[in-house]
Amino acid sequence: MVDRTPLCFRCHAQLAVKRVNELSAGFEARTFQCQRCDHHLVVVASSSDPMDSLENRLTSR
Repeated sequence: MVDRTPLCFRCHAQLAVKRVNELSAGFEARTFQCQRCDHHLVVVASSSDPMDSLENRLTSR
C-alpha cells in the first residue's frame, strides 16, 4: 500500500485516494484526486507486500 499520497502536479496540494482497482498479475491501479483543483492521477503499482517476498522471508530468519 501507499504510505503517503503524492502531491498534485498542478497546485502541489496533497492528493486523496479516490479508487483502487485490482489488475491482473498482482498489480493495482490507484486513482488519486486533488481536493483543491480536481486534477486526477492514476498510478499502477504492485499490490503485494514487499516485506512478504520470498527473499525477505529467507533472509529475515
